[in-house]
Amino acid sequence: MLDPHDRLVVFDLETGGLDPLKHPVIQVAMLALDGAYREVDHLEVKVRFDVAAAEPEALARNSYDPETWAREALPEKNARQLVVDFLKTHATLQKKGKNPPHRPYTVARLCGHNAARFDGEFLAAWFRRADLFCPAACYEVLDTLQLLRWFRLGVTDADGPETLELGVVCNRMGIPLDNAHDALADVRATAELARRLLNSMALPLPWLRVPIRPVILKIVGNLPEGPPRGAPESVWRPACLAQYRADAERIMQALESLPGGTRDQLLILMLEKTASPFRVPFSRLEEVDHG
Repeated sequence: MLDPHDRLVVFDLETGGLDPLKHPVIQVAMLALDGAYREVDHLEVKVRFDVAAAEPEALARNSYDPETWAREALPEKNARQLVVDFLKTHATLQKKGKNPPHRPYTVARLCGHNAARFDGEFLAAWFRRADLFCPAACYEVLDTLQLLRWFRLGVTDADGPETLELGVVCNRMGIPLDNAHDALADVRATAELARRLLNSMALPLPWLRVPIRPVILKIVGNLPEGPPRGAPESVWRPACLAQYRADAERIMQALESLPGGTRDQLLILMLEKTASPFRVPFSRLEEVDHG
């Protein structure tokens, strides 16, 4: 959990295309959660935009209706100001400026689905185009899609969903999502997904679990791609794998003694601190695991 006074802003953008440098933001939804991941505030705003600057396929996918936008959408400047006010209201992440005198400032913590690679970058670009500061940590987004990828470590394709798209994941987990690709519907579903993931996997999901052995085998050690020069393969491989397995077993034994929720949180933390991509090929991990 967060500190009781912290806030997490779950957000989603609907856009007129995939390029943050040229395509417009057409809808923004944000949900503020408190330290126990309970909703305390929300924002939804439709944005006026130049239809000619958007891709028709993106508009069709993102529930764009000309009559609705003509009736409800705000000018881009006004919509952006509402977003600024919302983010400032729920900004709890302390930062310091990079340049002397390193003045402190506060921004909002962000969470979203595929937001680390898409929505966060789009939000930052939306503000840059207006030459404005975005009061949010756009490049430090807690991404539920990445969490799902981490949790699926060691799960075979047959056991898992075919995709990690929000609608498919929510359907598998029983999370309501009646109008996918509507920003407010997506953000409410993402908030529930984040809540379940962050509350130590509160629901028993056979395809979404934190298996200790594959995770540790991905974190511990750094197997070289081959034996050192002059070392026979038959000598190098058994010795290297034996040491690797011993290190992994020592950590696994320590983790096994912990309560399930604490263990899973530690595994997630270890994954967050591990460089990506993982240092050891998965084929070799399987060899260690089953060797």
